[in-house]
Amino acid sequence: VSETNEANNCLGTTVVVGEPFSIHQLSWSYRAANWHVTLRIPQQDYESYQGGIRTIYAYTDYLRYVTPSDRTIEALSKILDSYASAAGYNQYDEVSFVLSMVQSLPYTSDEVTKGDDYPRFPVETLVEGGGDCEDTSILLASLLANKESFNYRLALIVIDDHMAVGVAGEEGTGGTDFEKGGVRYYYCETTGSGWRIGELPPGYQDAQIKALVEVP
Repeated sequence: VSETNEANNCLGTTVVVGEPFSIHQLSWSYRAANWHVTLRIPQQDYESYQGGIRTIYAYTDYLRYVTPSDRTIEALSKILDSYASAAGYNQYDEVSFVLSMVQSLPYTSDEVTKGDDYPRFPVETLVEGGGDCEDTSILLASLLANKESFNYRLALIVIDDHMAVGVAGEEGTGGTDFEKGGVRYYYCETTGSGWRIGELPPGYQDAQIKALVEVP
């Protein structure tokens, strides 16, 4: 992994010499500052995730799409971690910072882009420039689960037909949390910008939680 930091813009790449790649720009705002990342994503990595059966038989099947060790996810996690450290963010702001980046991605419906329910791997979401709630939740979980940068305890939260991410936190963090095995997972909405940790969209405040799948 190599990166250069210039004027709040990092180049993230894991590309080796002569390896085909695609370039993708990420831009978002957090705490009145604008942030930018330029990603070089190896073409063979993106192609390796294409195809295959995407049917979900159980909620735990979503875990196979959480890929914190993917080399692009590792590169992006490292950059986000360095940004957060340089800004002096505490853990709450660190998670909020990464969440704001994921929230900046456009929402795209599977029915429109793929013609059917189609969970994406994080690299697919980055290359294709967005996804639905499952895709952005999987991306956030992959970034925050990366052991070299963040390594948070996480869960995928399913409410009605909607997915979000739960980040483990202590009592008093604020907002809505769901408890499992004595661990409080604070709700993180990944679709649409501006949602804070623990803040549920109005349409889901009285909804029944269907599953809380802890990320290994």
